[in-house]
Amino acid sequence: MIRRTVAALLVGTLAAAFAMLGATADTGPQPGGFDPTRLVGHVPQPMLGAYLDAAQSFDIDWALLAAIGQLECDHFRNRMAGCWPPGTVNHAGARGPMQFVGSTWRTDAEPHDLEVAGPPPSAGGGWGTDGDGDGIADPWSVYDAVHAAARYLVELGGRDDPRTAAKHYNAGPANPDPIAGEGYATRVVELMAELHALAGHGGPGATTLDPPAGGAAGCTLADPTGTGGCVTPTTAALVAGIRAAFPNAPISCWAPRPANPTSDHPHGRACDITYGVIGRFPTPSERAAGWAFADWLVANAQQLDIAYVIWDGRIWTSTGWRTYTGGGVYNPNHPTGGHYDHIHVSVRR
Repeated sequence: MIRRTVAALLVGTLAAAFAMLGATADTGPQPGGFDPTRLVGHVPQPMLGAYLDAAQSFDIDWALLAAIGQLECDHFRNRMAGCWPPGTVNHAGARGPMQFVGSTWRTDAEPHDLEVAGPPPSAGGGWGTDGDGDGIADPWSVYDAVHAAARYLVELGGRDDPRTAAKHYNAGPANPDPIAGEGYATRVVELMAELHALAGHGGPGATTLDPPAGGAAGCTLADPTGTGGCVTPTTAALVAGIRAAFPNAPISCWAPRPANPTSDHPHGRACDITYGVIGRFPTPSERAAGWAFADWLVANAQQLDIAYVIWDGRIWTSTGWRTYTGGGVYNPNHPTGGHYDHIHVSVRR
């Protein structure tokens, strides 16, 4: 009864999600491919030039750099300490348009050291980069900062998994808290989708929108969860609805799944939402939160065009919940095979 009540309270949030989609309908993919002039008024110079140049140099999506630059210092327009004026740091020691702490820029510095500009550090000595060719790596230089961010994001896996790279950029790659950086990463991939929609598909380092091998014709949109794959328009609407109701939900959609040829993931028609830690059974509170989410999906199944939901050893279809047997592919007694550590949701198209 408790989880049914929670689900009922959440149903109303879906209307808001679709209202937001309607409000931004004119920012859909633009014809004619990538045109940076469409970003005028959204991404100012010289930051846009730096994003495009660094993306070309390091073969990483320009929109990933621009999304992070927007969140960090609003493309160098933010006037808070650490973003402005040059020479300041924030409470964590971050400074410059891409918010590097001193010890990340060069490893022989302390996080709050003010003076870290100088010749680029040697390999392994920090991420300070001379992006403008003047022989100095300065975190306050637009081109130096953005080129350094591009190098760092490549190291963090940003070419293949921009969402996880953004999470580690924000929280640190060694952060033991699995939730740290999740909200930041979610916002980064949302901004990436908005930027690509504004400028048209393509641009330096941009991930292709073509369906990956094994994908289907309807898998035409870049996966908004940052996998680098594609999703169908119905799945994209599902993600938008989920994020309106559960802003911090750790969600991932496209995946190749070579061991399961019938999976909806490589066709862009499915998403997974983690509750707890992959590979272990959930705690009571994680299980309760998972059921609240699963019940919300079921309550909104018709509007979201959901085909089925799997969670906690159970599967829901239009006929209701029943025991999940693994479909002859997965071990239903395993935390992952039985979907005890994550919810699977598939849409019809």
